[in-house]
Amino acid sequence: MSTFVLIPGAGYAANCWDPLAAELRARGHTALAVELPSADESCGLAEYAGAVVQAAAGYPDPVLVAHSFSGFFAPLACARLRVRSVVLLGAMVPVAGERPRQWWVNTGQVAAQRATGFDHEDPEELFYHGFSPELRAKARECERAQAGTPFDQPWPLDGWPDVPTRFVLFQEDRLFPAAFMRRLGRERLGLAAEETPGGHLAVLSHAHELAARILSE
Repeated sequence: MSTFVLIPGAGYAANCWDPLAAELRARGHTALAVELPSADESCGLAEYAGAVVQAAAGYPDPVLVAHSFSGFFAPLACARLRVRSVVLLGAMVPVAGERPRQWWVNTGQVAAQRATGFDHEDPEELFYHGFSPELRAKARECERAQAGTPFDQPWPLDGWPDVPTRFVLFQEDRLFPAAFMRRLGRERLGLAAEETPGGHLAVLSHAHELAARILSE
């Protein structure tokens, strides 16, 4: 059985992982969701990575499951933990010296998302399309204030850590469209993307399918 450390993206609390954590535990695994210092303007990428390390303390060879923005700091935690692997879920992949605010234009995400016809400022349609009213309410309960500090810090690594890594995209993701993510995985990690149903918040809406994908290795 494995230990999965579940790392949320920007502006979301640890409870966004509740459905997936339940699915993994039902299959006999350990699932730990990380609470990030999202609202604290004094915290940057190093502190976010520290929260991951703290959550994983005492668990041998965990698997880090990184959603969205956590692709920027989950790799930093790998330098401080002995991890079995990293699973990227609809995640940002940085290069040396890149600031998160630069990533959107550098990777072509801005153009790719614009081509979908959906406004980045409309979270209801961008993140929660296809959600039932009840699931939208649950998603809003998971939202947290997000400080800007980590978005202005350059990624401090020379390259992706030497850790087995999987790159999973969400097929209906309007923020990170599938074609864009396939290219991102190839260009920045040399990996073919695995695919699973759902939009950017599939961690809430498609937990059953996502658990099956994560456990399919």
